[in-house]
Formats: sequence, structure tokens, C-alpha cells
Amino acid sequence: MNKLYEGFTSIVYNWSKIKINRYDLLAQGEYNQNYIFLNPIDSKKYVLRVNQGSQIGLENQIKYEFNALKYMQKNQKKLRTPRVYYCDDSRKYIDKGVLIMEYIEGDYIDYDKTSINSIVECLADIHNINTSKADGIFRKSAGARDMIVECDCMFSKYDLNKISHNKHKDLFNKGIYEKISNYVKIIKKMYDENNCKYMINDVSIINTDLNSTNFLVHDNYVKLIDWEKPCIGDSAQDLGHFLAPTTTYWKTDKIYNSLEIHNIIKSYENYTKSKYGIVIQDYEDRVLFYLKLNCLRGITWCSMALMDYYGNRDDKKIYNETTAIKLKEYIYNIEELLVK
Repeated sequence: MNKLYEGFTSIVYNWSKIKINRYDLLAQGEYNQNYIFLNPIDSKKYVLRVNQGSQIGLENQIKYEFNALKYMQKNQKKLRTPRVYYCDDSRKYIDKGVLIMEYIEGDYIDYDKTSINSIVECLADIHNINTSKADGIFRKSAGARDMIVECDCMFSKYDLNKISHNKHKDLFNKGIYEKISNYVKIIKKMYDENNCKYMINDVSIINTDLNSTNFLVHDNYVKLIDWEKPCIGDSAQDLGHFLAPTTTYWKTDKIYNSLEIHNIIKSYENYTKSKYGIVIQDYEDRVLFYLKLNCLRGITWCSMALMDYYGNRDDKKIYNETTAIKLKEYIYNIEELLVK
């Protein structure tokens, strides 16, 4: 039996009654904190995920994530996503929504060392989950248009007049503002000229946040673990996000070249055809468009987050020092990160 699946129990615990003596911080982002703990009943490790906010404006963020993971769990023959066991968004015990999921052994993927076939197989297996009964997951057939609107909204926060602390007035740079503005125009023009190509029917569950630390690999088998904002839309959006320099450069110094990008897309297409019998039309064109759109999304998010982290700091929000440092690095290396 594959080690990924050894040792799981079919017992259903009453998690609200189990007393845990110790939680250790496993990882945290801007909106969630993940803790690892030992269940005293079965002596196995689990993950407690504590939600601190929602990128997509949901009041029931943790419930949305739980339901999406539960649906995927029920509709895969071989799991590529974490099992989930318990969710509580009542805020009865603490003032945050929480869920409990399996702890998965593995390492983050390495862009240069992890088999790219293993990564694209993970994505394609998830993208080919049947979505006909996934009523609880948002459907985004107008995903590209929605992303452009989102970028406009985020970029509007990169404004000298919206900085509350005078000592951070230097955060706003007119030259950077103009570069982002010009890139917004380029992407909008691409969309206007080809929007019929990007209005794809709802076909795939997509993760929309495919940075390297959201993948775990064990014995060359890859799983995708962070499902904060899934939706149903075009799988090309996911692959474009995975390949975008604004994604790969976030946790590493990797930027894929054009040949690598072409080969990864072809690997995805070949696997999808061989395993699922599906030939995807205009796929490389769609992926390359979403790659550029995700560059725009990444850099406009950074422009907004830069203001939040330094100019308008909310002490109640999670502070991630690595993110704070990377934000400035992105803004000042903008030329390398916006693919023309």
C-alpha cells in the first residue's frame, strides 16, 4: 500500500470532545494559521486550520473550504487533496472558524528537481474531477473578466493618498505606478480581442493559488494541500498561475523560460489525453493568456499588500515577515515579473 494512505482509520471521532494538550505552529499565510497536533485517541498527527480572514469576502470562509475539500474527497479514486474530518464555524470555542484535516507527510516541490510530470498529473487529476454536483463551489465561467476587475480593485489601493503613516510615504513610486498601469492596458486589450476564447464553460475545479508550498511530494506522488479559494472554471487559469513568474519567484528564485513553459503545457495536454481521452482546444494560447493575467494579479496584489503591510498596518492581521520583505522585492523588480 502506498505510504500516503497507510494507517488511516475509519473511526469517526467527536472532535469537539477531544482534549488536545499541545498545538505546534506548522505554517501560516496571510489568512490562515495551521497547527499540528497529536490526537490522544489514535496517536496520529492532524492539522488544525484556524481562519483569520477571507480573500474572497466570505463570512463562512472555513465552511466553504471544508465543503470543497469534502466534495473532492468523495469524487477522487486516488486522493490528490487532504482528507477533512471536522469543521466548526460557530465561534463557540474560539472567535475563529476552524477545521481539522489530515497531516500529510512530504516535502514542498522543487521547481528544478521535482518531476514535472508528477506535478501536472496531480493538477490534471484534480481538474478532471466531475463537477456536475459541486453546487457548493463557486462557478467562474467569466473567470478572466472577474480577475481583471479584481486587479483593478487591488491596484486602486496603490495610492499615495491612502497611506495613513507619514513615515511610509516613499512606498508610492510614480514610475512603478505607470508600469503597472500600462500592463493593465495590455492585458485588457488582449482580453477584448480574444474574450470568446476565454469564456470557457465550467469544467474544472481549480485551486487558483498554486505556489510551490501548496504542493507536497512524497515518493514522487504529489498532492495539493491549500484550498482557500477554489472555484469551478477553466483549468488553464490554474496552469497559467503555476507557470507565472509572480508565482514561482514568490518562494524561490525560479522563473520558467519559454521552452520550459511550452514543454509543461504539452506534458499536461498529453497526460489529459492519455488518461482521460480529452483533447483540449487552444490550450496553450489560453494558458499563456492566463499566465500574463496572473502576472498582473500578482503584481497588483503586491501593490495593495505593500500599502497594507507598511502604510496601513492592522495589528490584528497575521504578519508574515517573509511576505513583508518579498513585497518590496517584487515591486522593485517589476520588469522581470511582467511577461509581455
